[in-house]
Order: sequence, then C-alpha cells, then structure tokens
Amino acid sequence: MDKVPTGMSESERVSLYIPSHLKRETYPYSVLLYPLWGVEERKSMAFTGETFAQVNFDSRYYGLVEEGAQADYVFMPYSFWFLKEKEPKLIDEYVAEAAALGKPLLIDAVSDNMGEIKIPRSVILRYAYYRSRMRDNDIVMPVYTADLLQMYAGGTLKEREKKEKPRVGFAGWASLPFFRYPKTRIKDIPLLLLGFITSRFDLYRKGVLLREKALKVLSASPHIDTHFLARRSFSANRKTAEKDPKLLRKEFVETILNSDYTLCVRGDANQSGRFFEALSLGRVPLSVDTDMALPLTDIINYNEFCVFVDYRDIHTMDDILYQFHQSVSPEKFKEMQHKAREAYEKYLRIDSYTPFLMARLKELSKTW
Repeated sequence: MDKVPTGMSESERVSLYIPSHLKRETYPYSVLLYPLWGVEERKSMAFTGETFAQVNFDSRYYGLVEEGAQADYVFMPYSFWFLKEKEPKLIDEYVAEAAALGKPLLIDAVSDNMGEIKIPRSVILRYAYYRSRMRDNDIVMPVYTADLLQMYAGGTLKEREKKEKPRVGFAGWASLPFFRYPKTRIKDIPLLLLGFITSRFDLYRKGVLLREKALKVLSASPHIDTHFLARRSFSANRKTAEKDPKLLRKEFVETILNSDYTLCVRGDANQSGRFFEALSLGRVPLSVDTDMALPLTDIINYNEFCVFVDYRDIHTMDDILYQFHQSVSPEKFKEMQHKAREAYEKYLRIDSYTPFLMARLKELSKTW
C-alpha cells in the first residue's frame, strides 16, 4: 500500500471493494487499477503503455480493501459497456452486492459510448458527455494523455510570440471519404438533411465531419494562418494509422508546438483528447463547443486560456478567433500559454487529477 500523503489520514483515502467471487481474470480492467494491478497493454492503441508508464493515477489517495464493510464503494472493475455486451448479468451481480452491503457502486463508463446509465446509488466515471445531461452522480474525467511537454520538449515551455495573424494548427483525422466509410456517410444523411432546418443536429454528427467543416472555414479565411495535416484515418490506433504511429505522433506534437492555437473538435464521443494534449504543451485550444462537459469546472476557469466557439457558429469561427486574437495583448497571449500548461500540470494530468477525483468520490459516498 502506498504511503498516505502528508496531512492526510488513512480514513480520508477512498477505499474500494471488489468482491473476489465477481472477478473475471481474462477481462480488461479499469485504468484506476493500473497502479495496483499493473498496466495492461492494449494492442490496438499505440500509446497506452507509454502514457501510463510516464503518468498514472496516484494510489496514495485510494486503495482496495478486503472487507466490503470497510469500503466507501463497491467497485465494478471492468468497463460498464464491455460488460453490457459481454456479460450483462455480472452488472446485476455487482449492483446486488453493493445493495446488500449498503454501499454505493462505482462504475467505470469511460468510453466513447455516452448512453444513460440508470443504476440507483451509483457514481459514474465518464470522459465524454453532454454538459446539459450531467447529473450529480456523473464525474467527468480528463482524457488519459501523456505529458507531451515532458516527453518531447524536456518539460520546458517555449512561448509563442503574438503575431498579427493567429496561426491555427491541426494534425489528425479530418476526412471521411464515401468509398471508405459508406455506412457512416449513409447514416449521417438524415442528420445532414435535418441540419438544413436547424444546426443543433450537428451535435450528434460524427466528430470528423465537424472537423472537416472547421478546417474548410479556417483554410479559406484571409485572417488566419493555418498549419494543417489532415489525415484520412485515426492515427492513434495501429489498425487505422496511415504510417508509423510514432512518426505521426511526432508530427502531431510539432504541429501543436509550432502553432498559436490548436483546433479541437469532438471525436466519436463528445470529447477531444487533442484539447488536453494542447494544454499539456502549453498551447491555447480553439475548441468547438458541442455542449462538451469538462472536468473540474468548479476549480478551473477554462476561459482564461481557451477560445470556445459554439458549434452553431463554425461558419464564422475565423472571424471569432481573429477578433479574439486582436483583443489580447502580447503579454496576455503569453500568459494564456502558461495558464494552459499550469491547468494541465496541476489539475488535469492523471496523477494531479487523482486527489480531486478522490475528494469528490469521498464527498458523494457520504451522501448515501
């Protein structure tokens, strides 16, 4: 068991109970257990092992207990969505176990799946959701990202000087050729047609299509200097990467570092890993706001170091950014970069986020 942080009592740590008879040895387990059970390498994802070898949850703030009576939560250690597909009855067994012990159930639903979970006396961990749908028992996690500044730039933030034209960078999946994704394009047609009536349906379209739209607007603008590397497939998955993922990753990082703003648009889920990676590198996200829920909004004022553009205003986002860029002084522009890095390092990096997550879990456990 890790040493309890200075000034923290053992009783303040969050204690999790996993019933031994409900364990499945062959199932992939929650990343919350990586510091306790070891990091699982996920073959299709190119950087999971690298990320968690560098930064991980801080298990000084939580741990496992042998007896359910001693626990703050019964913890279902496998993805909710994985179990729902693979062994849904196991979910019912965890729910029954928590009820029998009179404990709340902690559920890891960190996934692109944003479906509603209606389980009484539960706390749901997510990394993607709609802000307007958040309930008191939903907790939004930061996307699990490596500290790219430490990994690629020695941990030293090199400031960008303010220039007349803002430079926007993007490297990633940004096109959906019909011949490669016919089913996806066909499924999108109803939303596309409804979008002629009201743009609110853009909230539910595949994120790559919104990225495509944003890139076109910015590329055509005389007010914006663009640095775009648009890919035809997802680069962080070995199965879909166009070339060596390490080379793609290097190009991705260099694009962010060599830009003033990083375009961040939702993916398949309503969240952007690029948003957190830009912060880690001390760059200002230009984020298309799709009712996206962000972590720790009661502590972090994201408006101090991000530029948000409502998804309904994508067609004028170049003007919105240009006006914003003109309104900030050179000193303020540099300050935003430092605040972006500070927010990531102090609050949103996995290890730094741990105490805030556990404090919230402790608080919620007491409501039951």
